[in-house]
Amino acid sequence: MKDKTEIIICDSWQKSRSLITKRLIENNHNPRAVASYDDAYAFAKVANAPFLVILDTHIVGDNTLEGWIAKFKSLKHLIDVIIISSIANKQYILNIMRLGIIHYELRPIDIDRLIDRVELCILSRTKKNKTSDMALDAFVQFNIVDISETGCAFISTFPLEQRSIVTLDITGLDKLFGNSENFLTIRVANCRPFGDKFRIGAEFVGLNAEARSQLSSALYK
Repeated sequence: MKDKTEIIICDSWQKSRSLITKRLIENNHNPRAVASYDDAYAFAKVANAPFLVILDTHIVGDNTLEGWIAKFKSLKHLIDVIIISSIANKQYILNIMRLGIIHYELRPIDIDRLIDRVELCILSRTKKNKTSDMALDAFVQFNIVDISETGCAFISTFPLEQRSIVTLDITGLDKLFGNSENFLTIRVANCRPFGDKFRIGAEFVGLNAEARSQLSSALYK
């Protein structure tokens, strides 16, 4: 059955747009491909159902990326934003995280992983009322709002129990944490209501000295 979520693809590379569109259709999704942020935003503004945006950082245009992300996030039916980029600079990626973005795909795009990201975002919308036990069996969909050498605070669609051990999917951000894997383990310190979501305070678990030093350098250089 075809998913009704509209997926707006804003990509400057025609071959990339075509490939992403083709694979989304093959996976029963509803894509719409454009080549500018203005066109993407025009479609997003009139969306009357949940939608997801995939944004290429290379075609920001007259506005800043921060400005565009804020514009998209102000729209009622937005599920999430996925960034695709050729920029692997740690500080740049960290700045993207601070805008509340966790889905960052580096080119060349791993199309299977991108499809997985899309489906995770759509799935997270349907699981807002699931229990923390169910959340512990999956990767937490999260937006970082604060980060230090020892831990982070993030907004989660799931409530998490204090002292729970949770795995975060940091695909695309693993180099920032000096981690060869795509996952980061945390221990929940606190969980507070935050609108219809939850603000989680957490400590990093098993982050070695080298990784802490690398994260520190990215944070404070």
